[in-house]
Amino acid sequence: MSTGDISLPFFEDEDCNDYNSPSPRQVLRIAINLKLLIDTVIPVRFDPKFISDPGSPILNSKVLKSVYNSAGGEGFGKRGSTSKKYQAVLPFCLLKVSG
Repeated sequence: MSTGDISLPFFEDEDCNDYNSPSPRQVLRIAINLKLLIDTVIPVRFDPKFISDPGSPILNSKVLKSVYNSAGGEGFGKRGSTSKKYQAVLPFCLLKVSG
């Protein structure tokens, strides 16, 4: 596994403190932040192929960094930080706000 990959513990004796889930209120706040970010970055309707294309001019490194920052928390995504815990719910929030 390369550096920066996210993995869940395989064994019971592994430290699972990094995997505590955020409260429902925190998840709602993250979803609202993500929705506001999406509405700001993509204010008009585009063809989904244009957005999901690997060379998309819309989804670039600045936008992805903003998505991670929209989760909030402290620690800049370091293992065991609150930002890492909040970033774990981003896929769920993205599915909820885009569906």
